[in-house]
Amino acid sequence: MSSSIACPCVDEGCPAAMVKIHPWANGHVCPCDFTAHSFGDNRQHSLPEIWESMSAHPQHAIPSASCCLSQEAFWSKL
Repeated sequence: MSSSIACPCVDEGCPAAMVKIHPWANGHVCPCDFTAHSFGDNRQHSLPEIWESMSAHPQHAIPSASCCLSQEAFWSKL
């Protein structure tokens, strides 16, 4: 399977918390729009603080070759 604009993770790996974040309307900030695990509220903490917390988390500290949601170990680390 090759990469496309719709699914760049196939070739490039998961960008969650590495090069992108997903802010929700309620202020919570998640690694991606498919992961509802919030790393903070941007009304209480700055985005750099939240990004640091997110990127320091064991699941996001190193690049992932595939979507984190497809890895069973991801759920146990949250």
